[in-house]
Amino acid sequence: MAMTSSLMTLLFLLCLLCFLFLVLSQDNEEERGRIPPSGGVRARGRLQAPAAPRGPINK
Repeated sequence: MAMTSSLMTLLFLLCLLCFLFLVLSQDNEEERGRIPPSGGVRARGRLQAPAAPRGPINK
């Protein structure tokens, strides 16, 4: 019985670590996604609308 409970505990901890890793990696992809084309297109699309009036002011 002690063997199975320890294995179940290790399995639970492994799943917990995998879950935390996936959550943290998704957050990093969202932060990094603003720079590459995958998520950067959306960020640039949002920034282009307010940037249009600012363009002539900077010139």
